[in-house]
Amino acid sequence: MVNSISSKSDSVQVVYENYLANRYIVNRRYQRKLVWTQEEKKAFVDSLLNQYSVPLFLLAQNTDAEGSISFEIIDGMQRLNAIVSFIENEYSILWEGKQYFFDLDTLASTLNLKQSGKLQQNLPVLPKEICMKIVSYQIPFSYIIADQQSIEEIFRRINSFGKQLSGQEIRQAGAVGVFSDMVRKISSTIRGDVSVTDKLPLNDMKQISLSNVHLKYGIEVGHIWWVKQHIVTPQNIRVSRDEELIAWILSYIVLGKKIAPSAKTLNRLYRYDLLDKEGNNQAALVESRIRELGTENIISWFCKTFSVLLNILHTSGRAFRTLIFTEDEAEGLVRSFQIVFLALYELLYKEHKQVSNMEELIKHLDGIGMTILKGIVKDAWTADTRYNRIQAVKGVISPYFKASRGEDVAKDSWVLEIDNIMRLSTLEGSQYDFKVGFHSFTDSQFNTELVKRCVRLLTAAVNKGPNTHGYVLVGICETKASYDSFKSFYRTSVGSKYQNTDLYVTGIDEEVKRFYGGSYDNFQNAIISIVKKEPIEDDVKHFIITHLRFPKYYGVTLMMMELQSGDSPVTYEDTYYERQGNNVIKVEGVKGMKAVEARF
Repeated sequence: MVNSISSKSDSVQVVYENYLANRYIVNRRYQRKLVWTQEEKKAFVDSLLNQYSVPLFLLAQNTDAEGSISFEIIDGMQRLNAIVSFIENEYSILWEGKQYFFDLDTLASTLNLKQSGKLQQNLPVLPKEICMKIVSYQIPFSYIIADQQSIEEIFRRINSFGKQLSGQEIRQAGAVGVFSDMVRKISSTIRGDVSVTDKLPLNDMKQISLSNVHLKYGIEVGHIWWVKQHIVTPQNIRVSRDEELIAWILSYIVLGKKIAPSAKTLNRLYRYDLLDKEGNNQAALVESRIRELGTENIISWFCKTFSVLLNILHTSGRAFRTLIFTEDEAEGLVRSFQIVFLALYELLYKEHKQVSNMEELIKHLDGIGMTILKGIVKDAWTADTRYNRIQAVKGVISPYFKASRGEDVAKDSWVLEIDNIMRLSTLEGSQYDFKVGFHSFTDSQFNTELVKRCVRLLTAAVNKGPNTHGYVLVGICETKASYDSFKSFYRTSVGSKYQNTDLYVTGIDEEVKRFYGGSYDNFQNAIISIVKKEPIEDDVKHFIITHLRFPKYYGVTLMMMELQSGDSPVTYEDTYYERQGNNVIKVEGVKGMKAVEARF
């Protein structure tokens, strides 16, 4: 329900000041990524330069408990980004036949950022009077106060006409159910554009958007897993074809073999107002079924199946295309991926098995596309066709699986989850921390104080608000110097750098072998014995101890310590701690303690 609507104009300068104050909020439940090209940005700023009229910007105004105002962007995110990125010298514009950059001396805010080294002036510089003309331009805004469902419906209606969004983007924009949330979260995890919360400042969108021509955002399109595996093209990633693929897989997992892998099916799964031929409401059915199975269970099944596939490809040294088909010949890779993935899923979760012979499994997957999957594009792509092909692939690879002894049939496959944590640490470092191990590289002594610091760090990390997770991953170096010390101390070459970060994944295996004779139980007991004595509440101790895990990551073992807050802050030594950047800070005074409690 929309409670009020108002309109006014704000100068570009005011827009930039709001941006610096983190007042513009992007809701990832419905907003797409930054997708405008540099040429589109230039064209928009040129309109401001020439004083042409521009379309209305639509924002939803929010006021928090402390009276701070923020604006959720419904329409205009790409244009707002075009404004601020021009001001911050990310690109130039054409003036009198030449390309010029914004003069950072024009505004007090940009001058301060330049003097502090946070912005760098590119050359040549646009004359200041022209810059003033741009920043004085009055941007038309319409502000609404409305509930979240109305905001999302407004966005869907705005983007349902014309060609602004792809079919999948429109589905996601108009959806408010758990199915669409699962699709979005899993898709982000695989692409790497993960965020801690659904709502984040416009300022952070560059870190989780896809690179474009001349625009280097946080996610390099060519490095996305789907693209590297030759399953989805860069162009199709930009219009969310990867999300369609994941939606088709999830619909099979949730609803079974009879669900058709078609665009019409997805439309019905996202829209409560669409019925199938029998008059059934598929959207209501999928939501009901998800509640029965459990959202977290389904996400876990998907992610752990995906992690098994990642291990298969890593061990084979091949990409999906070249393993399943050949370097020169491949067909229907989106369909082929569904079949291979769902064959693995059924073996792992429906038949409760685990891989028993990786070498033979890889050998029998090698070239399977040239036999069992041959002609997949020519066949009618129906529910029966997909199911029959899945069973055929299972028949080939099932001899290389065995019955699982535990409930967690893929317990050694945490590749996707660990990737997710390391990516999130670059965006929201206060909830994540990394340690190389607990034994000193100088005297080999066990560092009891480090375990205690990890516990205190976890209590600080979760004091941001209710249901906040904090993680410490052990077996990861945060600097090259630490990694070099690790290799020298253990006389090993184990370890690898994680993507475009300063993190080096080494694992705890060398530490466990040297100091615990290879017994992970003894290593775990050493940690638990310290945690039990820590000055924290019993329920906090219980959570940390019962959530102590040893996930596998591409052949090395890590240790994960985790804590989750409830509906009140967590104390350590009867006081509150919080994280500010990478630092753990003791909260001092009554005012500080009340500020922490107010978050809950």
